[in-house]
Amino acid sequence: MPTEHRIILLKAPGGFGKTTLLAECCRSLARRGVPTAWLSLDDDDDPATLAAYLELAFEAAGFRVGRGTAPDRPPDHPLRRLGVLLRVVESQGAPCVLALDELERLRDPESVALINFLVLRGPATLHLAFACRELPAGLNIASPVLEGRAEILTAEELRFDRAEIARYFDLRLSRRELAALAADSRGWPIALGIHRNQGQRGMRGESLVVREVIENWVESRLLEGVGSDEREFLLDLALFERVDASLLDEVFERADAASRVEGMSWLFGLLEPCKGRGAKVWRLHPFVADLCAKLLRRDDPDRYRALHRRIALALARREETVAAMRHAAEADDQALVGRILVEAGGARLWLRDGLVGLRAADRFVLEETVSSMPRVALARCVVLAITGRLADARRLFAAVTRAHPAAVRMSDGLSDLQIDYSLVCGVIAIFGCVPLSSDMSMGVASDFARLADLAGADSLVRAGFEFGASVIHHMKGELAPSLDYCSRAQQRVRGRSRYLSMLVDLQMGQIAMAQGRVQDAAEWYRRGRQVARESFPDDPHHAVFCQVLIRELNLERNRIVEGEPAPGVPPELCESGTPLVSYAAAATVEAELALQTSGVDAALAAIDEMWEYARRTELPALARFLCASYASVLADAG
Repeated sequence: MPTEHRIILLKAPGGFGKTTLLAECCRSLARRGVPTAWLSLDDDDDPATLAAYLELAFEAAGFRVGRGTAPDRPPDHPLRRLGVLLRVVESQGAPCVLALDELERLRDPESVALINFLVLRGPATLHLAFACRELPAGLNIASPVLEGRAEILTAEELRFDRAEIARYFDLRLSRRELAALAADSRGWPIALGIHRNQGQRGMRGESLVVREVIENWVESRLLEGVGSDEREFLLDLALFERVDASLLDEVFERADAASRVEGMSWLFGLLEPCKGRGAKVWRLHPFVADLCAKLLRRDDPDRYRALHRRIALALARREETVAAMRHAAEADDQALVGRILVEAGGARLWLRDGLVGLRAADRFVLEETVSSMPRVALARCVVLAITGRLADARRLFAAVTRAHPAAVRMSDGLSDLQIDYSLVCGVIAIFGCVPLSSDMSMGVASDFARLADLAGADSLVRAGFEFGASVIHHMKGELAPSLDYCSRAQQRVRGRSRYLSMLVDLQMGQIAMAQGRVQDAAEWYRRGRQVARESFPDDPHHAVFCQVLIRELNLERNRIVEGEPAPGVPPELCESGTPLVSYAAAATVEAELALQTSGVDAALAAIDEMWEYARRTELPALARFLCASYASVLADAG
């Protein structure tokens, strides 16, 4: 409450509820009989106008100011009139409040001097409450602050935390709704107010009403009084996912981005420093960023596209591939989208960033780009194969083969297209459970062995082919060369890719289990599972695969608890592409446990169900393996 301090300053960007809060406090004081004067300031308030309106405000609050001047005499000097007004206030002897809203609109230095006079010479009974986006130049409240007579509330104090949001919505939000609203609004009061009004009117979901109201508010209030240069700079900032000073300097080809951002004090609270990213990285409130980006696209579409294109190129140089492709897509430049993906490695991006990274990049690629750029098409083949859309992957791969027959033939001078082609061929063979005796698998084995020893190739690419060669030898039961290739990949991939390093760890564990080194296998599985959980939470397949391998190892060690039910084949393995070893491990554990706990019929039914899946999805090697498992169960049952 303003009466609790000599001076209260509410300083925050628009939409933080300064006027609403200050008005509510003043209404509450008035109900308690405390005289409260209110004045909303304006750009045109010169000293004489300001003095006159202050007199009117105090008269409206119940003071007998005694305004007026003799007809033959000019009005008193504003400072003299203010002195008379303060003596009237002091003569009352009781606390009173003067609330000045939109203080930042005060431009005239002499008008600011009048407010300084109130601050420094006002009687002890007069409590001042200011609301502003930023203090006008020349206003001095430093002394009261240092003396402990002033209280300052900024955007951080006015921002709603989760508990306050929950109470504001009368505790009607579910935990998920509360989390989403807190993340979306970041506690910005105007956004929360519009959301609540929307809900009270019976509207649900992310309605256009919310966006339209805030868009109107951004244009009419947030950008009110902002110079054209500052407005243009804000609209530019809205295109950046994060406002990184060094990135801004690179995109705009100048060296003052940080100082320009820091000078936008009227945005403090809506343009926040990113925690953990240093002092020169900020994030613009998502509502404001979204709407300002729309304004730029509407007002200057050419600049909108050109700026997105420059951001894309700068991020691509920093190897932030997915973000760069998003900006290129916003620029409607599909040629640049494809070029960024190809220069980042194309299909090999999977080796570096895993399926989540490659799939995120692929979302920005349109069919026209897939059709015109074979390396982009091969990258999509990887996404299709690993996400379980093997039929689509095979069709697209066949189309690339027909259109570029030279890529099929390995030559002495290997091109990037030929290397990508070999990688994708291996992915389709392994994830498609192609029989090892087929021409495709034998060709993959030969190509992988050659490319694993390719002199001058990138170490991550060589590690990928070494890993693939290890997988093929392991599937053939050739453990010594499998271990050799896997050890080489392990040395080469260190520090280059957590994703490929995780796959190598799991492969090392499978080799160790096959060789009877159970402690080593358990440790490799533990390491792989830890990386899967920590680094790839959005790709649950690998964590599930780790659990399958650990369960298989426990079964081999007779560590399955007696009476433990068969877990079934995890749905994650059947909802996405999986190599033969994953399916085989899961099916083996399920069949053996079903045989132990429920009898032969349950075991055969489990294999039957898995076999039907293998037949339906055209996984021939898995189907053959399951037929052998079926015969094995029959033999065990006599």
